Amino acid sequence: MGIIVQKYGGSSLADAEKIRNVARRIAARKEQGAGMVVVVSAMGKTTDQLIELANQISDQPEDREMDVLMSTGETVSSTLMVMALHGMGHDAISLSGGQAGIRTDKVHRKARILAIDPKRVHEELDKGRAVIVAGFQQNPYPWIRGADALVLCSDHEGLPNVLIEALICGTQIVSTDCPSGPREIMAGALARFLVPAGDAQALAAALREAVSSPMPLSKEDLARFSADTVAQGYEDLPARWREPG
Repeated sequence: MGIIVQKYGGSSLADAEKIRNVARRIAARKEQGAGMVVVVSAMGKTTDQLIELANQISDQPEDREMDVLMSTGETVSSTLMVMALHGMGHDAISLSGGQAGIRTDKVHRKARILAIDPKRVHEELDKGRAVIVAGFQQNPYPWIRGADALVLCSDHEGLPNVLIEALICGTQIVSTDCPSGPREIMAGALARFLVPAGDAQALAAALREAVSSPMPLSKEDLARFSADTVAQGYEDLPARWREPG
């Protein structure tokens, strides 16, 4: 089935039960024969809480120490995810960005990726392990631009900006049709890559189609997300409210 790379944000990992739910999804794909590489964010609002705590300690916290502090949130998530998978009978290992072969420059708080060596990740996959990578990255766009597709498999959303960002990066998108946001973004031809929430088979089929038969994105597809278009929409709201019916 090949290698599947997934990313889970803080809201998907906010407590122990949500971590177990994600672990079940990972385990299900692993049982289907996929090699699983999963990037996890810090739980819930952990990053915001750590920044607030640092500012209580110091008016000017050093950039290096802030990087170290914020990375602890992702380390907690990755280790707990591995524990959950072990409890389900699946082998897994947590890796930091450096252990996963990600090399950055030395600009703290604004580091950019210089190179990625996936050797260690492949070694762990060859051992039958799911690889859980601690995932704080200031600038994710090189990753998104280099991906074959971006998949959003949320149960609930507000406005999933990551879908818009992927489109702007020229990357195919696949999403669950959850409330609310994906359907508003994935209109027209993009709607065929919307699948029911909780339907893993439909999600896998849409992902295969997105990778094997990518849909060319036109300027018109992206124009509705431009600052001018969004601003005009806000300006038009009062007139819409005055319309009868």
